[in-house]
Amino acid sequence: MRVVFAPEARIYAEIPDTFNESKIQRGRWDVGKFEVRNRYLPKLIREGIRKRDLSYFDAALELLIPPFSLFVIMVLICFSLFLILNFQGLTLNFYVWASIVTGLGIYIMSGLMLAHTGLKVYINLLYAPYFLLWRVWVILQEAWNRNHRVWVKTERK
Repeated sequence: MRVVFAPEARIYAEIPDTFNESKIQRGRWDVGKFEVRNRYLPKLIREGIRKRDLSYFDAALELLIPPFSLFVIMVLICFSLFLILNFQGLTLNFYVWASIVTGLGIYIMSGLMLAHTGLKVYINLLYAPYFLLWRVWVILQEAWNRNHRVWVKTERK
């Protein structure tokens, strides 16, 4: 189904009131995206090849992109592993990794500046490491719970 821009469209969403409600919502959204990816990615690629239509591949790429916070944490983990296991001075590898991490920082900061955010938002960036770890924990916990529920259902049959 093709999607087009509709300037008159409005989205209304409930904002969670509590930390626990936020955790439940975040887990539902993140794991839901993974489930959609697992269900539709092969179909999108097959249809794209069959119909020779790049829009299917565009949709497939959207499903392959992880949530930004997970991408950031993956980059930071890989950079840390590089520093711990393979750092041999200021080599090309170091500059590549440093450029990637710096680029992510510039990307985040430029978005905040373009949005004209206030000082409070920049101060709240101090909580970013906690938020990143929380996001990973929520996703892992929700994935475990869903897999466990599916396993229990199939075992009882």
